[in-house]
Amino acid sequence: MKTGISALAALLFIASLVFAQPHPNILWTQTYGGSNDDKGWSVQQTTDGGYVMAGWTWSYGVGVSDYYLVKTDRNGVRQWTRTFGGYTRDEAYWVEQTLDGGYVLTGFTQSFGAGGGEMWLVKTDWQGNRMWDRTYGGPMDGDGGRCVQQTKDGGYIVAGNVASFGAGSWDMYLVRTDALGNLIWQRAFGGQSQDYATSVRETSDGGCIVVGITNSFGAGGADFYVVRTDDLGHALWTRTFGGAADEMANSVVETNDGGFIIAGWTFSFGNGSADLYLVKTNSHGTTEWTRTIGGEEFDGACTISRVSDGGYIIGGYSGGYSASHGSGDKNFILVKVNEIGNIVWKQSYGGRSDEIWGCVCPTTDGGYVIGGWTFSYGAGVEDFFLVKTGPDQLELGSETAGIVAPSQFALYPNYPNPFNSSTAIRFDIGESGHATLKVYNPLGREVAVLIEGMLSAGSHSVSWNASGLASGVYLSRLESGDYSEIQKMVLVK
Repeated sequence: MKTGISALAALLFIASLVFAQPHPNILWTQTYGGSNDDKGWSVQQTTDGGYVMAGWTWSYGVGVSDYYLVKTDRNGVRQWTRTFGGYTRDEAYWVEQTLDGGYVLTGFTQSFGAGGGEMWLVKTDWQGNRMWDRTYGGPMDGDGGRCVQQTKDGGYIVAGNVASFGAGSWDMYLVRTDALGNLIWQRAFGGQSQDYATSVRETSDGGCIVVGITNSFGAGGADFYVVRTDDLGHALWTRTFGGAADEMANSVVETNDGGFIIAGWTFSFGNGSADLYLVKTNSHGTTEWTRTIGGEEFDGACTISRVSDGGYIIGGYSGGYSASHGSGDKNFILVKVNEIGNIVWKQSYGGRSDEIWGCVCPTTDGGYVIGGWTFSYGAGVEDFFLVKTGPDQLELGSETAGIVAPSQFALYPNYPNPFNSSTAIRFDIGESGHATLKVYNPLGREVAVLIEGMLSAGSHSVSWNASGLASGVYLSRLESGDYSEIQKMVLVK
């Protein structure tokens, strides 16, 4: 039987392994949904300091299941919800805020398009009103999207699976569109069995890194499947990672040395039935190190993101870690690792039943937001579940003390964001050299030069006064050598 939920952390059972390091505490929790099943898959902090969450709902909408989009304020209080779909199954897996302040979602639809299931891209304005939608694929059941990212030119790159064409029953599916969702090109990667993508990121050179699973290649069972492409979607190299049993890759980030870290889970290695599995490669896909993290039961990574001290935050869910501390069968977990994959701290969040998935996003206050779905709380069988933590005390402590010198380049979200006239931009220079920090409008026009010249390695901060500019979205861009990174800023007057 479900219990009620409030914004107080006391209502959650919090289990933690500290490893002699500080870790973030819960600020609040929220659920969203109705009397039936509602599953949240993706969460992101928005430029107004709130949060957006996407998945699917059986409680609302017009069909069996519909895309479900939830927008909250900075305290997780629901501001609005939207459903998108028809009379059959429509399920969203990913949402991102776009440069115009709106949102883009992807998943699959059985209600629209050419056949039994297609990749579906939905673009909304800032209030969640649909602006346009597009389907990609063909007549076969088994086409769908798992991840979308807006590209530097304003278009979109979408990854998922396709059954309508390709070499096998399912192939990894990569779609490139313009800013209105019109198809530019599409690619399929795979063999004779089932292969599909779970995550895609645009790389610093304009290409893509795509990860997922393959049953066609590798050492046995299902393995991590990694495809590196150029800007036209042509494969530069492919790699598999795994053992005789099953592995699943769920998330990837590009590292500052041009390599990649892939996160998921493994049944082939580690201590338990499944362990969280990290693989670090160089720019050519050659393994540099691997890590397994977990106990006797299931432990898996769902997302990985870079954090400001050069390490990584991993979100997922666990049976072994949380159950051993008396909580539910499965709970959300956060794992902080350093730049070589060693554990800094680990913490779980949950109630008397299950909390599943655990998508994590670093927040501008130095903390984290974790999203998925819960059986422990809320109005229905399963509800969207959002957990907000306070600042990562280890990061704040090391930054204040000035003990840790950055070994990598990084551009962090400005603070405050949104801002009125003035905001601070913080960044790390991993190696002394020439650097530029500039501000652009969404059309790519340069509006300010904040830094241009030689900078020493270290952490830096600069203030930007935008009092002479109109309200809107602006982009900060840090460049040094081969490194380039962009962050969105919102000016509100």
